[in-house]
Amino acid sequence: MVVPSFATPGSAIVSEALQEILRPQGYNMMLAEANHSAAEESELIEMLLSYNPAAMVHFNFDNAAEAYRLLSNSGLPVMDIGGVHQESAGISIGVDYAKAIRQLVQSLVERGYRHLGLLCTQTNTTIFRQLLNGWHSGMLALNQAPHRVVTSPKMPTFAAGHSLLAEIRLTWPELDVLICTSDEVACGAIMACHAAGIAIPSQLAIASIGGGPLAAVCSPPLTSVVLPYEEMGRIAGKRLLSALKGDEPPVINELPVQLKLRASTHKM
Repeated sequence: MVVPSFATPGSAIVSEALQEILRPQGYNMMLAEANHSAAEESELIEMLLSYNPAAMVHFNFDNAAEAYRLLSNSGLPVMDIGGVHQESAGISIGVDYAKAIRQLVQSLVERGYRHLGLLCTQTNTTIFRQLLNGWHSGMLALNQAPHRVVTSPKMPTFAAGHSLLAEIRLTWPELDVLICTSDEVACGAIMACHAAGIAIPSQLAIASIGGGPLAAVCSPPLTSVVLPYEEMGRIAGKRLLSALKGDEPPVINELPVQLKLRASTHKM
């Protein structure tokens, strides 16, 4: 299993769920980090293929042209987990991030928010395109201005959300809700609000795409679109076992998301 970074949100949950399915059938998993580099990814895949694995699994990763060629010519089952899409090198399993963010945008506008902003930190190209497409189409469909977007090359961490909040509010002082593309970034932004004396959600509401355990325990609890990471891993394991038996499992496996409303966007 190749991941961009061991710190990539959801990678631990997906890998654990995947192993729960594969290990009883005699398969062990090697987890490798590609360090967000297309060149290093190709070298890494070439090295991993030399070990003669039974299959290859990618989580939240775009295959560069050379890596795509290597995987396509390997003859191995390839699982692509994350943002579900048609251009996968193998079987795609995940969610449509465009649908996820449209659902969140619609809910926030229905709750009375009018000045929405989006903070995107580092992610793969497939997910990034889906997020932006969903954001723009969702905002325009509700007659909302989609221009408040910040894209940062920073990793999706607490520190990123904490450091970027002041700049975002300085650029758009009218902002009344900020959507972050990971729970970690959103919780970092909440910490920055606490430090600056900004009341949540009366002065600024915050929401996220992720919905992991962190969203429920931060203060205030975080409104989020819950991504089914565990289910992604389990479905990937089942599809992989099916492919290893010579069957032809579905190529596109889109899973639903769930919107969880919490106190971070509760308008009084």
